[in-house]
Formats: sequence, C-alpha cells, structure tokens
Amino acid sequence: MANPHKGEVDFVVAGKKYVLRFTTNSIVTAEEEFGQPFLQMCSELQDEDKQTIGTFRRVLWVGLLQHHPKITLAQCGDLMDEFGHEEFGAKIGEALERSFQIGSKKRRRARRSRRRAK
Repeated sequence: MANPHKGEVDFVVAGKKYVLRFTTNSIVTAEEEFGQPFLQMCSELQDEDKQTIGTFRRVLWVGLLQHHPKITLAQCGDLMDEFGHEEFGAKIGEALERSFQIGSKKRRRARRSRRRAK
C-alpha cells in the first residue's frame, strides 16, 4: 500500500500494483537522462499547447523509479495504454502534489526548529 506521508500514490494495472513517488534521486536521474529540468517537464504537462504523450511517459517513468527501478520507458507506455492517459494524468498530479507538499512541510518544520534553537 502506498504511503501518502512519503508522497506515494498507487494504482493497479492488469492485477499488478504500482507505486508512484517522486524522489530527489529519480528526478535527477530524469534530468540527466533527458537533458531537461524536471520542473520544465511538469510545466509542459500543465500547458495544453506543450503537452506531449512523451512528456507524460517520461514523468510517469520518473515517478515509478523508486519502487520499480527496472521499469523501462516502453513499459511505461504500455501501462499508459492499459490504464488510460487521463487517469495517469490524475495520478501523476496527485503524486507530484504529495511529494512537493512533503518537502515544504519538512522545510517549515526545520525553520521552526532553528528558530526555537536560537
């Protein structure tokens, strides 16, 4: 089961459970692999004029790397065909939101701790 406190979102395709989680390492891997900033990929997903299925597939791959490190881009495309592009758009959005909320919550807690320590 996905742990929402870690930014995870799960889904099932053909009876197999998958977990999406956007981590620092998976994001850096994607940036190195594709030569494009991850946030740029994400902003392209939000702009209908710039959206491509390839970008969706790349972002899905990034999200799956943490729990499914051997998954390929081609396998991600197959998952998209099976699960549905719109459904993946929603799952990716949910996982990104959870992942980045967790980071900002941790930063706020760290700032509060530093202030208390002074």
